Amino acid sequence: MPANSGVGSVRPSRPALVPQARRPVDPTRQGLLDAKVSIPEPAMPVLPRQRLFDVLTAAARRRVTLLNASAGSGKTMLLSSWLNCALPSRAAWVSFDRNDNEPKVFWSYVVESLRRACVEDGDPFSGLTGEDPGSERFPQTLLDAVARLTAPVTLVVDQAHEITNWRLLTGLEVLIHHAPPTFRLILSGRGQPALPLARLRVAGELSDVGSADLACTPEETRDLLASFGIELGERELARVWERTEGWMTGLRLAALWWGSQPAGRRDMAAFTGDEPLVADYLDDEILGAQSARTRRFLLLTPLVDRLNGDLADALTGEHDGAQTLDALDRDNALVTSAGAHRSWYRYGPLLREFLSYRLRREMPEQIPELQRKAARWFAEQGLVVDAARSAVAARDWGLAAEILVRDGYRTFANGEGADLEPLLAMVPGDEVRNSAELAALCAHVRLGAADADGAEAFLRLAEADAPGPDREHRLLRRIRCAELRLRQSCLRGQVGPEEVALGHALLGESRDAGLAAARQADVGALAYWLGVAELWRGALPEARKVLEHALPRLAEGGLALWEGRTHAWLTLVNALEGRLDAAERALGSRPDGPPGDPEANGSPRAAIEGSSGSGSLVLDLARAQVELERDRLDQAWTLLERHRQPDHVGDSADRADPPVAEMLGVFRARVLLYQGDVSAARAELAAAKDAAVRLRSQVEHAAALLEIEVLLQEGATARAEEVLTAARASERCESVASHAVALGRVHLAAADPNGALAAVTPCLSGQTVRTRVVDTVGALLVAATAHRRLGAQAPAAEFLERALALAERDGLVRVFLDAGRGVRALLTVLIAPEGPHAGFRTALLHRFDVAPAASWKPPEQSVRLTASERAVLRYLPSHLTNEEIAQDLCLSVNTVKSHLRTLYRKLGVTSRREAIARALQLDLLR
Repeated sequence: MPANSGVGSVRPSRPALVPQARRPVDPTRQGLLDAKVSIPEPAMPVLPRQRLFDVLTAAARRRVTLLNASAGSGKTMLLSSWLNCALPSRAAWVSFDRNDNEPKVFWSYVVESLRRACVEDGDPFSGLTGEDPGSERFPQTLLDAVARLTAPVTLVVDQAHEITNWRLLTGLEVLIHHAPPTFRLILSGRGQPALPLARLRVAGELSDVGSADLACTPEETRDLLASFGIELGERELARVWERTEGWMTGLRLAALWWGSQPAGRRDMAAFTGDEPLVADYLDDEILGAQSARTRRFLLLTPLVDRLNGDLADALTGEHDGAQTLDALDRDNALVTSAGAHRSWYRYGPLLREFLSYRLRREMPEQIPELQRKAARWFAEQGLVVDAARSAVAARDWGLAAEILVRDGYRTFANGEGADLEPLLAMVPGDEVRNSAELAALCAHVRLGAADADGAEAFLRLAEADAPGPDREHRLLRRIRCAELRLRQSCLRGQVGPEEVALGHALLGESRDAGLAAARQADVGALAYWLGVAELWRGALPEARKVLEHALPRLAEGGLALWEGRTHAWLTLVNALEGRLDAAERALGSRPDGPPGDPEANGSPRAAIEGSSGSGSLVLDLARAQVELERDRLDQAWTLLERHRQPDHVGDSADRADPPVAEMLGVFRARVLLYQGDVSAARAELAAAKDAAVRLRSQVEHAAALLEIEVLLQEGATARAEEVLTAARASERCESVASHAVALGRVHLAAADPNGALAAVTPCLSGQTVRTRVVDTVGALLVAATAHRRLGAQAPAAEFLERALALAERDGLVRVFLDAGRGVRALLTVLIAPEGPHAGFRTALLHRFDVAPAASWKPPEQSVRLTASERAVLRYLPSHLTNEEIAQDLCLSVNTVKSHLRTLYRKLGVTSRREAIARALQLDLLR
């Protein structure tokens, strides 16, 4: 065997993988070899491939077909079987080799092949007898003879990539551009011949068939192996197809290798590129066909999964990597481009294994340094997984740790660490124990896998009081550990005040320290998890503040997943706080934005919805809250009903996120209460409390506040006060502004305006925790009502004006309705109709007038009205009498009354006022 094969001292016999029938036989006319002008016959089983027969038949309708594929891809056998089985016209065949690179030799073979193919035409080429095939005019003379043929003919030139003689190429160009319509040319080879074919391609007169077309499909792979008597299971079949990528010779080699193995020890997993059968073929057909410079290039570059010109230069020390890769790809050397811009390339699996084997045999000392070079190059490009893989393969644990610590955290935080985690697991334990940063990364990975207990040991290593190089490094370590502890607490659903206090303190310390921009991502991560922790505690204003602090830092640091979730949580928090304008901007639903544009006004909706499995639920809750506060109850109900199925409970991509699905029942209960169905609201509340697990305290707190509203509507003031006292006793909900507003309403219901003022004064003076907008408006309305009852008209008007100004900005309606009908009287008496809030005042008065009574029941399905019923319905808000409506519509009074009875029944109401309210909610009055 060749000395450079590196496979062994004895070369095994090679099976015939290409047709062997093209051997010299008795020479015929002018000493031509018969085999070179005969369509080859296969020397082994041939797979009928109707798929490719159809491809070639379609391709051959054009003037030229270029069959350009790698060695061993089955070009010759495909063409011969297609010509014998599927081609409707006559076919001539010329097998070219490098010894035929003389016009006289080549054209002699072409003429002989055409003569044999067209015998039924007599001898149309007899006129060429005296012509010199080597002359420049001969191709034109040949075309004159071809033009006299009575039927179409197809000429196949096999191994056309070997044509290099410029006179011969010039003659072929003449043949291509001036052939009659009945002549078709197929050029088959391992590369494109040096012919100007681009114009033909653009003009639609050239068909390209490549390696990807010739590759066997999984089904064809199964059929081919079956023709060798090999039956494989689905897993082994998939393995051999992936290893060979459908390469025909690779599959035949696999079949031959399988047959050479002992029957009890056959396993396709052992079929690799360093097997002698494969190595011999690749050595001769691929590596042996290259120059010494290209062979060196191939041997130095198989250790990476993918390769581009810059990386190749880093590995080889040369400066022509891109050109070499492009040439190998164009020459079909089992090197293929990956990507739209042909900048990345990869070696076929068998070729890569073969080259790696040769590298281990010939230059083993080069391997660690090549892997280190690859690791450093990948790291510089930000390709963390590739960099870590190369560093681990080199067993350079210091370099691996450097790469993982610098870039691994961001990769895992973005949910892209699936390929990185096994590499991290390969780092020796001593390396982790000696590096607080590696320990923190391991804790980060365990927390990402929802393994709070598994992270504990790594967290303790990360928190060990090891000296840092400087104050900033020590601060960053504390920030990272605090973030991980917060995440661990969120994962367990048990957020303590100590972790939260430490997080706030470190955020303050980071502001004072003036950390570099490159380290702000760590601050953003701490702020994000501190915000999530505040959400677990139900502290919405605090959560909003730290999440707003996190957002730009996460974006700048490339922590896209947490950035999207921050957008989602901020949208929900803004809606729950009553900042409806900000929530609507985030949801992309502002009327001043372009219709249908999800990014209107800078909306992050796409980032939100793609950020986590719970993104859709969080956004729907935010939308539902906006609709609730605007008193659009049916729209809110529709949004909530999307998530009624139990499968949605706990639907979160990160178990550390608050399971907001547990709050769905409270939202539904609010809608039912505001629609007047008190019993259904109570049933929904009871079910929500029973189902709550991880957010039980928040659900119970929200349910208590809603129960207080129900009790106040029913006049059960004493019972409402008992429920409120129990809620305020909860340690988690101490000093909550919503309790102060509820207490103020209880005092008003108990005819104690002074007690009501005392209850809400902390909300208005800033003495309590940060107050939500809706709580501030609610407190202002309590204060206005209390002052009115105390006879203090001016303060009452002042508080009411402040409430209107604050609520109008976000369109808060529900908070006025919840404050009771006494607020309607205040709006009528204390606010002038022509004042600065006249439009908002009028809208609120209208909402009071059409609010459904407590006995109202929502119908079970959408309301369908006739045109006449809809016409009568639109008159109801005008307060015209039935007689006036009948006169306007040219109907009888009895007909109008009949329509009204039907309307009341369909709307589920009993009065005109309730019908107007229901129609407004269903948007039927437009």
